[in-house]
Amino acid sequence: MSRNAGSRGLERFTGSKGEILVDARFAPLYLTSWRGKVDAEVLDKLYAWLLDESAAIAAKGGCIAYVNDLGAIETASSGVRQIFVDRAANLRHTVHGQVNVGAWHVVGEGEARGILAKLAWVSPNDWKGYEVSSWAEGIRAAQEALREAGIEIEEPEPEDYAFPD
Repeated sequence: MSRNAGSRGLERFTGSKGEILVDARFAPLYLTSWRGKVDAEVLDKLYAWLLDESAAIAAKGGCIAYVNDLGAIETASSGVRQIFVDRAANLRHTVHGQVNVGAWHVVGEGEARGILAKLAWVSPNDWKGYEVSSWAEGIRAAQEALREAGIEIEEPEPEDYAFPD
């Protein structure tokens, strides 16, 4: 399987007070940065894109992995937090759930940690999320999971990665 099955650039999903950026240069390893106060519109755009990416990778017999930096996310309304949990749980029952080998989350305290705890509680049997302390730790773990799924991926170099802005 070619590691270039999906997109090949920086995707930006922007709302009025927040954004989610996806570095897809290393597909099927996707590196994301969540910033500000993400709203429902941003989440809808992201999840539609994820389904398209997942379908493209599934069509080529591949798998995907994510490393998500949630350290710059701000507190969202309870409604938006619930939308995030619902969308993430629903993705597991689509083609995305079939090809996703895991997601590693770089988290600080507060908002992100609470949302991840709720996701693990809502879907304990099929939750593939892991907390890590840095990009490097997440990238190493995601690369290993992809290798275990039969996909060799050498880039990015975990210790040298910096998210593009």
